[in-house]
Formats: sequence, C-alpha cells, structure tokens
Amino acid sequence: MPRSASVRYRNRMRNDEGERIVEPNAYGQSEMMTVQGRRGYFDWDAPYEKSPFVGGGKSPMYKFVVPHEDGSADTYYLRLEKDKQGGRWEDAWHAETEYAEMAADPRKILQMWGVGPVAREVSIAIDEGISFEEAKKRLKEKELDTWRQISED
Repeated sequence: MPRSASVRYRNRMRNDEGERIVEPNAYGQSEMMTVQGRRGYFDWDAPYEKSPFVGGGKSPMYKFVVPHEDGSADTYYLRLEKDKQGGRWEDAWHAETEYAEMAADPRKILQMWGVGPVAREVSIAIDEGISFEEAKKRLKEKELDTWRQISED
C-alpha cells in the first residue's frame, strides 16, 4: 500500500535540516523559480530520491521540472538546502584539480559527466592539451550546463 501524502510530507520534514530554497509540500508543485540557472518548478507529487553519492545518502533530492515551449521538459533531482546549491563546476575551487585528474584518467570524465555535451567538450579540451583556464572559457562560451550541487555534507 503506498504511503499517504501526509506521511511522505512528515518524512520529508524529518529528513530535511537547515534553511531551504523552498519548503517541500505534500503534493502539487512549487511556484516557478530559477534554480541553478534553470527556470522551472518542483514536483512534490514525485517521490524524493536519495543517493549514496549525495550527502552520504541522507539528503533527499526532489524532482525539478524545466518545461520547454514545445511541451517537452528536462528533469533534475535537486537538494533544497541553501548551503548545497553550488554553482557552475568550472568556477568551483576544486575544478582545476578535477580537470587535471580527468586528464590523467579519462574514465573520470565519464564518471563525472556521463556521455553528454560537457563530457565531449572536456574530452576534446584534454585531447587538445589546453589549459584549464582555456577549457573553462570554452565551457562558458558554448553555454554548456555545468551546474552542480554540493554533494558532501
């Protein structure tokens, strides 16, 4: 038997700690908002997810929907804590080190970025032997989606 919306809501409130970008609701969706440079809404009807790679598996991630004019939508699972919002990967203090690690072991590109356009661009930059600063510039010029939330607690 599925959990009721009120039980899911109470569990969310117990599991979430700290100040949030928006308070979770038992059902429905949030107002339209911009999160990580994307305009969309949180779908409270979807169950939250937890990942052992994010917050040690303790921090719930909620479905964030970015609708497009053609009726399609992109979906992301995001944390709500304000202090975990992060930003663009290439602007993070650890990005240059991670870039060097990916250059030394290209399998790390797949682990971090999957097979999408960011992975392709990082792979090309590494193959061409360009510096992190030049790769950073390319990622921004091509307006690739490098937004990342903070995984560690």
